[in-house]
Amino acid sequence: MKSGLRFHKELYRIECESYYECIFKAKSTYLKNLIADADTKTLFGLVKSLSSPHHSPILPDHSSDCELANRFAKFFVEKVSDVVSAFSDSSSAPATTSPVGPPQCNFSEFRPVTDLEVKKLITSLPSKHCQLDPIPTLLLKDTLRDILPLITKLFNFSLSSGLFPEPFKSSLLLPLLKKPALDPNSLNNYRPIANLPFWIEILRHTEDLSERPSASRAFAQFIDKMNHLENLTLYGWYHDEFYSTSSSIASFTKIETLHDRCETLHDRCENLSERPSASRDFAQFICKMNHLKNLTLYGRYHNEFYSTSSSMASTTKIEILSHGENLRERPSASRDFAQFICKMNHLKTLTLSGSYHDDFYSTSLSMASTTQIETLWHRENLRERPSASRDFAQFICKMNHLKNLTLRGSYHDDFYVTSSSMASTTKIETLLHDEDLSVRPSASRDFAQFICKMNHLKNLRLYCQYHDDFYVTSSSRASTTQIETLWHDEDLSKRPSASRDFAQFICKMNHLKNLRLYCQYHDDFYVTSSSMASTTKIDQIDLWHDEDLSKRPSASRDFAQFICKMNHLKNLTLRGSYHDDFYVTSSSMASTTKPPPPYKFECLSGSGTDGGKGYQGGAQ
Repeated sequence: MKSGLRFHKELYRIECESYYECIFKAKSTYLKNLIADADTKTLFGLVKSLSSPHHSPILPDHSSDCELANRFAKFFVEKVSDVVSAFSDSSSAPATTSPVGPPQCNFSEFRPVTDLEVKKLITSLPSKHCQLDPIPTLLLKDTLRDILPLITKLFNFSLSSGLFPEPFKSSLLLPLLKKPALDPNSLNNYRPIANLPFWIEILRHTEDLSERPSASRAFAQFIDKMNHLENLTLYGWYHDEFYSTSSSIASFTKIETLHDRCETLHDRCENLSERPSASRDFAQFICKMNHLKNLTLYGRYHNEFYSTSSSMASTTKIEILSHGENLRERPSASRDFAQFICKMNHLKTLTLSGSYHDDFYSTSLSMASTTQIETLWHRENLRERPSASRDFAQFICKMNHLKNLTLRGSYHDDFYVTSSSMASTTKIETLLHDEDLSVRPSASRDFAQFICKMNHLKNLRLYCQYHDDFYVTSSSRASTTQIETLWHDEDLSKRPSASRDFAQFICKMNHLKNLRLYCQYHDDFYVTSSSMASTTKIDQIDLWHDEDLSKRPSASRDFAQFICKMNHLKNLTLRGSYHDDFYVTSSSMASTTKPPPPYKFECLSGSGTDGGKGYQGGAQ
């Protein structure tokens, strides 16, 4: 399920890297064993299977591809006809009273789309494509600037003329066997999978129906009747009839993802803040949808929306929720929203980018132990709000299922004091922190203790600035941490003491396996790292380094010694630039490394004092 958040994309990318690395190692070992034991005939067969893999789909017995295609086409057409006939046969059944009257609207014309709207829609879609597409979607996006006016003109001509191009009506139908154990020669055991052209995917609604009750009603019914609609994005404006109709038929929809939002912060959003009835109906629409899993709320809503959502929260199936409304001056709405969050039994991922009253945090705290949330992303300025900061810290620490935490807001010192005192109770495994604590020694000390006291913390990313006390405290408690992955991005080039302490922090951590250094460090960092490298208890380390040391011979030598003295270094990626002394020292100490090669070594950028290019490539 996609949320569209940068943090989730980053986590997904990291997990993919780890997954592909494991797959690569497993395949390499497997193939090496096969090659080692293979004779000439087997080896040639292995090479052929690797260079031209082919997986034949399961299909019925047939004399030709054309004959089979016609047979499937006839079968699926007859199947649809049978379904339609079944509806016709039921026409004599007693009529039921519909909760909504028949639509009375007639569309006279469509609003033309602009180049900007078409561009936003195309670039927001995934780059997958269908065999019916004239060009690959990735190539279309790369050349979009040149052909965008033609695409927009094509769409507008279709809207103004009322003609839908024939190629857009086609789809690639792929028969898929429902279960491997079923008889492949029986067409009843196949389901049709329609692969649609890219253009058909470009469907969002941006119409202004705020003064058109009949059209709003009809559009709500249209949404409900689409049996395969899974993703709905509402950028338009609607009459109250849209929300009341949607609420009454919500349980019949198959929608899994709903976005109620603007394209940008400057766009006009649907504003329900003065519309209590529409807000209530929209809340009921959300809570009644049996298949809704991903919800994004960036509009503005009346308090009735939050009270209704809170009362119906336990009935929802929502797993991902993103919220961005300003409730700072609305205590009642803040309380109800907190209850809504905590009462949802299936909510796993929560993104809070709005502003909230203190009552939101106190209510969240009181219900924290009941939540099922595993991933939390938070960005609000609580710097001048000690009570809210304390409550939010306790909320974090009391959540029994919280594993991934991203802190991009600003917090009062009380947040760090409270977090430190309760750290051992948390279940957090991944922490990303991005607040400037460079002039806040007390907060820096408490945050360092928070990190070191967490018993389950495996993945730590530090993207901001910290006072020297952070590094002193981290160094003194490093051996107690469970951290396996550390990413660091702070400029310590003018801070020798902090550099020394950070080097000690790295070398003292018993479980560190993956280290990424994205910024600059004082020479003392490299001296200390070199002197302590052999004492590390690291099982396996993946080191990523990106700093310009081309004019720093001493630091280059020490960094080379640090690399060579580490007893278990397996993966090394060098993206920085280095003085010639780095390469001289590395060469002279290469034979002392433990264990001996093979390594995975990647030097993507490097230069000596002569400006020459470093080695580029990889070896294993």
